[in-house]
Amino acid sequence: MGAAQDSLRELVPLLSQRVRSLLIPPGRRPQLAVSCFAIALEHQQAIATLLGWNLYASAFALVRPLFEATVKGS
Repeated sequence: MGAAQDSLRELVPLLSQRVRSLLIPPGRRPQLAVSCFAIALEHQQAIATLLGWNLYASAFALVRPLFEATVKGS
């Protein structure tokens, strides 16, 4: 596994901790944004795992849903 993949795997828990510690204002829009961000984080973690296993096509297949979750959440 390469250094970039190791860095990616280390980033996921840090981001998850920060997201869990956020105070999310009430309302539909903030809740939707956070939900989309959580989905994007999960896809990012799956991509890092798949790259570590040399499953490049499967990792690449998650790039579009990752992008869509990011765009919908913004």
